[in-house]
Amino acid sequence: RDVAEKLKLKKPIAIHTPLLTGLQGAQRMEALSREELMLSTKMSKSKPESTILIHDSPEDIRRKIRKAFCPPKTVEHNPVIEIAKYILFKQPNFSLTIKRPEKYGGTLEVQSYDELEKLYREGKIHPLDLKNAVADALAEYLEPVRSYFMRNMEAKRILEDMLKMAITR
Repeated sequence: RDVAEKLKLKKPIAIHTPLLTGLQGAQRMEALSREELMLSTKMSKSKPESTILIHDSPEDIRRKIRKAFCPPKTVEHNPVIEIAKYILFKQPNFSLTIKRPEKYGGTLEVQSYDELEKLYREGKIHPLDLKNAVADALAEYLEPVRSYFMRNMEAKRILEDMLKMAITR
């Protein structure tokens, strides 16, 4: 920000959000500091299967989340829970619909993140049911962005140029 002013450029705006755990979860946790663990497990565009991109198709989102690390009754370092907490439940008046057969308790409407966390920790929501619900809700949430990139030729061109760039780690 200081350099921009000296170069007579506009100051950049940065939005800081928590780093989300990559969909594959922690690969090796032994002997890592908290900071090293966070950096090694974060979502990264250099590992496409570990992240949801804003232009991913609903099918890609569902496929990636179905493969995601989602340990039963565990919310810490659980990428599916984090998507619900930091993205979905940040929407005003959001509720998560968890569709399941009657023999497994029937459809469930979760009204808050706290309620979701409690039910999940207690084992009242199966990981696959959570994955399906989060995938559907996230695909719906990202639809306006995806549509914008498909409708707007300039935005689509920029997106395609970005996708062609080499990814390094």
